[in-house]
Amino acid sequence: MPQLETDAFVASDWLECGRIFEQNHLPSSVRCEIKQLLTVPASIRSTIPLQTLSVMQLLDTNFVAALDHNLNSKSITLATCIPHTHIPNNFLMWTVPPLHLATQLLDQFGQAWFDSRASVVHPYSPTVHLPFWVLSYWRDDSHVLEAYLTWLKSHDWILQG
Repeated sequence: MPQLETDAFVASDWLECGRIFEQNHLPSSVRCEIKQLLTVPASIRSTIPLQTLSVMQLLDTNFVAALDHNLNSKSITLATCIPHTHIPNNFLMWTVPPLHLATQLLDQFGQAWFDSRASVVHPYSPTVHLPFWVLSYWRDDSHVLEAYLTWLKSHDWILQG
């Protein structure tokens, strides 16, 4: 029997049982579990430049990761393997998918999770199973990286004029 609104999240009531993921019709226990799965740890979140930076501050930022427009929905996969408990030390140097792909992966997350997916695989290290929060990290980081590249092009164009 499906859990009541006040119950704690019970995976067997929701995962791998043929349910359709409907974002607007989920009980709070499922929404809380999703939030927990997609929340970027503070130590990683602190590496993403704030959106409140001025243009000059953004242009002066040294980014560790780079956008990789060669990544696509076939090269980054949502896998059934349990994620590793620790991410690799060099994870922040891995390429980041463009914003449209990061957003697409986040959109696919809910149904994939309901259908038994438990981790994310990046082609840089296909044997490493990353936790779902990397999808949120990639979305946020790619958003800043794309803004940076847009402003950099504008800045360079002005300097050439």
